[in-house]
Parts: sequence; structure tokens; C-alpha cells
Amino acid sequence: MEKKPLISVCIVTYRHKDYIGKCLDSILSQKGNFSLEILLHDDASTDGSQEIIRSYQEKYPEILFPILQTENQYSRGKRNITGIFNFPRAKGEFITVIDGDDFYLREDKLEKQMEALQREEEAVLCFHPAKVLLSDGSEGPKDLLRPYQEGKILEGKELINHPKGIAFSSMFFRRCLIEKLPDFYYACPVGDRPIELMAALAGKAVYLPEEYTAYRFHLQSSAGGIHCLSLSFAKLLDGKGKRTAAAGKISFGNEALL
Repeated sequence: MEKKPLISVCIVTYRHKDYIGKCLDSILSQKGNFSLEILLHDDASTDGSQEIIRSYQEKYPEILFPILQTENQYSRGKRNITGIFNFPRAKGEFITVIDGDDFYLREDKLEKQMEALQREEEAVLCFHPAKVLLSDGSEGPKDLLRPYQEGKILEGKELINHPKGIAFSSMFFRRCLIEKLPDFYYACPVGDRPIELMAALAGKAVYLPEEYTAYRFHLQSSAGGIHCLSLSFAKLLDGKGKRTAAAGKISFGNEALL
């Protein structure tokens, strides 16, 4: 009988030749009492990234499972790569995500987040601040991706209205969160904000105050347009929306959100 991994790490990468090795090394160096699988999707990189990924797969064939596209899927309209290609393959009880140009700062990152969710049974998501690195390698604003100064347990509404951003690489969540993804998830051009919104509807979240990952900041952003969706969820969690249990949907007025 095949033994399932406890944690699934989902990586999305495109033209990250200079970074993907550091990303993979930081994951492979994780220590703790858990089994691990790494699910990687490369969207037809032509810069040598795929050759690097193949070399890692040869070394770690029982841990690293890449999809190496020959045609770029994003340009073909498949906007949310993580949800389409990585989540359906994930076997872990816990799931975490990261972009191929980011990396873990500490070897106990996965263990600390796993332990936090094991302690807090009502929580479905665990996240933490991230160190921001600019394109020249220098450190960016220290509080850009630090929504809180101290650790805390967040209710759903707090998760939506947090004061600052949450790094994609900081998100660690229970498998139940992705077992049935809502339609809007696939349409979103980014994967982080929808995860926050789904977690807000599913339960509580744990915030750890330590920096466990580094986020490479790029000027381009694809997050535009998510704000309106966030406002709808904020209203919903304020008691103005309701869940239609029989239909398995969440509605706000006449608008079905999930």
C-alpha cells in the first residue's frame, strides 16, 4: 500500500533559472517528523529552468514530481496554474505553496506550521511574515509582508481585512481547503488571495510572527481586480450574506459567490 506524504509542497515556476535551485534546496533541507512530496509545474520555460529541474528530479525521484510543459499554459487562458495542475495531484494532509523564485529561510518552516495547525483544530490556514528581496538583491521594506507584529489566532473576517499583504509562500493549509475549489478560484490570475478568502469561510487562521520565507518583489502585479471580490466576502462574513447549504453555495443578495 502506497504511503501518502504528510505535506505537499506545490511550486509554480516560469523562467526562474537563476532561482529555482535555491527554492528546491530550501525545501529539500526541511527538517521535522513528516514525509514530503514536491509538486512542481514549469510553464514551458526556455531559459534553462527545465534542465535544472530535471537534474533535481534525477536526484530525488521519490520526492520531486514535476510537470514540464512544452507549451505555455498561461497564454492559453489557464490563469491559475496552481489550482489546475498542482492541487489535483496533492496527496498530503497539509498543503503549502511557493513560487519558483522564492525560498525558505529556515529549516523548521514546515514543521512549525504543521505543529501550529495540529494544535489549533479549528484553524485551516497558517501563515507568517516574509522577508522582501528587491531585484538587486537588497532587502525591501521590513513590514511590507508583515500584517501583524505578534502571533495570533484570526477569525474569518480578520483574515480578509488584515492590514498588509500575505506572501504566497507563507500559506500552509489543511487539505480540506482545496478538495472542492470554487469556480472563481480558477478564474483568478493569482493564487494567494483566493486561498485567504476560502480559509476565511472555512475556519480560523494561525499567524506565526517569525519570518520563514523570502519573497522576491517584482514591480509587475496581477492582483488588480481582486479587491472587489474581497469586499463581497467581507460583507458576507459580516452577517449580510448566507450559505445555501442545500445547493452548496454561498450567496450575497442575488449573486452566487461560491
